[in-house]
Amino acid sequence: MSLLGVALLAGALLAIAPATPASAVPVGCTSDLIYATNTNQIRSRTPSGAINVINTGTLSANTIALNPVDGQLYGFPTNTGGLGNHLFRIEADGSNTDLGAITGLPAATYALGGFDDTGTLWMTSGLSPLYRVDVSTLTATTLALSSSVNGDLAFIDGALYAGVGFTQLARINVTTGNVTVLTVPGWAIASSFWSVDGHLYGNTGTTIREVLNYATATPTFTVVASGLPGPVNDGASCLSAASPFLNAMDDDFSASPVTTTAGGTVSSVFANDLNNGAAFASIDVTATLQSDGGLTGATLAPDGTTTVPAGATPGSYTLGYRICLVSNPALCDTAVALVVVQASLDAVDDDFSSNPATTAGGDVGNVLTNDVNDGAAVASTDVTATLQSNGGLTGASLALDGTVTVPVGATPGSYTLGYQICLTVNAAVCDTATFLVVVVASPAIQTGGGGALAVSGVSSIPYSAGAAVLLLMLGTLMLGAARVMRSTGS
Repeated sequence: MSLLGVALLAGALLAIAPATPASAVPVGCTSDLIYATNTNQIRSRTPSGAINVINTGTLSANTIALNPVDGQLYGFPTNTGGLGNHLFRIEADGSNTDLGAITGLPAATYALGGFDDTGTLWMTSGLSPLYRVDVSTLTATTLALSSSVNGDLAFIDGALYAGVGFTQLARINVTTGNVTVLTVPGWAIASSFWSVDGHLYGNTGTTIREVLNYATATPTFTVVASGLPGPVNDGASCLSAASPFLNAMDDDFSASPVTTTAGGTVSSVFANDLNNGAAFASIDVTATLQSDGGLTGATLAPDGTTTVPAGATPGSYTLGYRICLVSNPALCDTAVALVVVQASLDAVDDDFSSNPATTAGGDVGNVLTNDVNDGAAVASTDVTATLQSNGGLTGASLALDGTVTVPVGATPGSYTLGYQICLTVNAAVCDTATFLVVVVASPAIQTGGGGALAVSGVSSIPYSAGAAVLLLMLGTLMLGAARVMRSTGS
């Protein structure tokens, strides 16, 4: 093709493609509840209760729906003019673009629509079939419904919800098309549904109500707001946004870990939670711990702080909690909090080579001297010490107070022994280290001539043979007694 031909083709394509306003800004995935009025206005209610108006010019939109994937608001015209199957993208300032006709969708007037969490648009005129629309390709496929629905569509927890005769609730299986009709006692369900953060809302006139237990056979409702300026004809919301009413938000306390020995308290889960878009006082809600995530003994106080018991096993724990309004106990929300418990015990290697033992045996040092627990020196009562390996120094022992004893008759040499300390409050919290022991030959002792004691390297010392024997026996007994006392903790 010539360059002229390419230029002409490009110009033709640009003329056919819908123009996107230069200032186009998506409505975005927020907590606002958006609704159509069957006029050239779309309105949205913010969490604080403020009402924003989006003027759409010549477009009177219905079957509006917000795509959680791209944050765009889409709709279909009510004043169809033959454009009933044309999809419009509506920007935050009200400017809109006709994206064209949807292949497989008959030109008609549609009133029910909503996106699922994958960005698929579901819509219907109320009668079978249900249309499954791919907004990226502008194509639709059908799913037969087992019975008719009306009002609006909202997707939540894998199913679509709609009204039936404006007095009942319908749950639609998006795989089979089966419609299950549910009665919500006392509520005439009107024209709009909103799905936000796992909550299903609908209107009765200008009152917004939350459908409770919608996934069960016996749903109920609670009023969450009133005074919504009408008319309210069709709803749109971002199902992945935070709740616009009571909103419990997830917390991450991993930057402030709790030590296992002392336990401790982490900050309040209420710090980032909201009610009608604003912070609340702890007296405004009741909080309950829904799950401890394996952190046995954890508690949630009325002020929202979480307390971890002393002796908790180190690790990361995800705890679930729930808050409910004191003024409306049926209005609740849930979230999770990440809590980290870290080991506080540190066994540090020792080097006792500067205090060598002799082949006569003896104590060389205490392994607990430089060990740390919660940033402080370890007390022998806080831990249990065990010898893990003797490094070849047969008969070496580690007393309860951390003292290392070399047996009589040990072979001279250097030995690296291993030991472990574990917290007495939680035997699962342990640490290991090594210590170096040196054994040297004992000085030779023999009797000298003329009744004197000869010690290798030491001048002869007069002695009584009987006294020397008694002294040796006494020393042996005292050493044995000391070992027994250490081993029993006396």
